[in-house]
Amino acid sequence: MNPTPSAARPGVQCAILEALRTTGPASRTGLVSQLKVGKSTISTAVAQLMAEGLIEELDETSQTTGGGRPARFLRLCADKACIVGLDVGGTKIYAVVTDLAGQVLYEKKVPTTNQLDELERLVWECVDQSGMPRSRVLGLGLGIPGTVNKEGVILRCRALSWENFPLLALLSQRFSFPVAVGNDVNMIAMGEQWLGAGQGASDLLYIAFGTNVGGAVIANGRLVLGHTFRAGEVGYQLGRYDLEQGRFNQAGKAGVFESKTSGTALGQYGMPAQQLFLQYAAHNPAAQPAVKQFITETAVVIANGLSFLNPQKVVLGGGVAGSLAPVLPEIKALVEQITPIRTEICLSQLGERAGALGAVSLVLQSNQLASLL
Repeated sequence: MNPTPSAARPGVQCAILEALRTTGPASRTGLVSQLKVGKSTISTAVAQLMAEGLIEELDETSQTTGGGRPARFLRLCADKACIVGLDVGGTKIYAVVTDLAGQVLYEKKVPTTNQLDELERLVWECVDQSGMPRSRVLGLGLGIPGTVNKEGVILRCRALSWENFPLLALLSQRFSFPVAVGNDVNMIAMGEQWLGAGQGASDLLYIAFGTNVGGAVIANGRLVLGHTFRAGEVGYQLGRYDLEQGRFNQAGKAGVFESKTSGTALGQYGMPAQQLFLQYAAHNPAAQPAVKQFITETAVVIANGLSFLNPQKVVLGGGVAGSLAPVLPEIKALVEQITPIRTEICLSQLGERAGALGAVSLVLQSNQLASLL
């Protein structure tokens, strides 16, 4: 039987950890004001967290109003607990164990599985290899390549043969700590926002160019899921000429934009995407039509995204994005030419880690006071 982790704690304690993680050191009085919780409740929760070594007092103090005793600041001990993140793909699972600041303690890539026993074994194996005691696991997050609702039910995931599969409920029966589940592209966007190219952006559009094309939207610091949990499906974007030429989006088939810009689509030109972009930059005539189309189509989708969402940043990721450096300046220039709305357009930074780190971020965000009290 798995030990009961210290993460199975009241919501106030989780909220204190989240507040100190996101806003830095604070006094007890500051936490009372920030979390809108009574002073005695905060004092009790702080005492418990200090006893467990998850927070500590600093030497710094602040002068209280009215000439009272200076308030001592509290700091999160990020390295005293961990969270597990799994990016479960169609062919592989990328697993990370991080501390509360996102520092990776252990990571591993294994062949994918849809068997819960194997996922459970993977979680505990990674924790044990990280050197962190099992009692200090605060949560588990998973990114899944399919449609996931707010209850953590996998509505459809062809890669794992799951349909209306209650993954969150089933995993919550196996672990005593919080579990969070989301779509894999959404998790990548959250990872980039937390520790990658999207840092500092509360409004972000993420576009993933890989074997397929997907996207994610973050607004006011939170994921936008949509009515049927499919917000960000940029692969279905199309234009007037697509309609005139009879190109329509159909269920079960690649989207119109995806059919022109994915790694699969670019591979039809006789060379890998990376080589195609390099040959374009070297002015090879054979690479010009395909890459010119990619630049134009991508710039139009970004420009339309700016009109609808007004994001602070647009992050381009996925397997193809690692090859986009030679053409990124042209994409930026064309976007500036066709829309007056400005934003920062950049490439992703976290590579294979992004989805798993985003799953960790999802756990941290789900532990906020509003969702736990």
